[in-house]
Amino acid sequence: MESDSKLMHLGADRLSSLPVELALRILARLPTKSVIVVVKTVKSWYNDRIWTSLPDLDFDQELIFHEKNNEDELTFCDFVDRILGLAVPPIHKFKLCADVEPEQIIGWIAEAVRLNPVEFHFDFFETVQLPDILLS
Repeated sequence: MESDSKLMHLGADRLSSLPVELALRILARLPTKSVIVVVKTVKSWYNDRIWTSLPDLDFDQELIFHEKNNEDELTFCDFVDRILGLAVPPIHKFKLCADVEPEQIIGWIAEAVRLNPVEFHFDFFETVQLPDILLS
């Protein structure tokens, strides 16, 4: 098991030496939850917050939180709030698939508008009145 830990550390060290542009290209191909796992492993990517400059934010509640969380674990809503709060504009795409209260969804959409996305993709489990800001 100790050798697995050393290999992970060596892999993270190699990744941390990649140019930022290449790191962003790699991260852009991963689902949002995987990005968070990777940047926690590669401390320089986490500390430098390069992941906040990713072009696409894809929040799918079923993919990100497919298992029930313990009370002390991050909820889907907390996860989306944190990522949106740290993301740097502009982004290319904002995708949201969630079964949460409409007020929460509207708040996320308002925050996503701040990021100036080119594309919006939504999949909700109940009717949501989209904010007028999306229609202008």
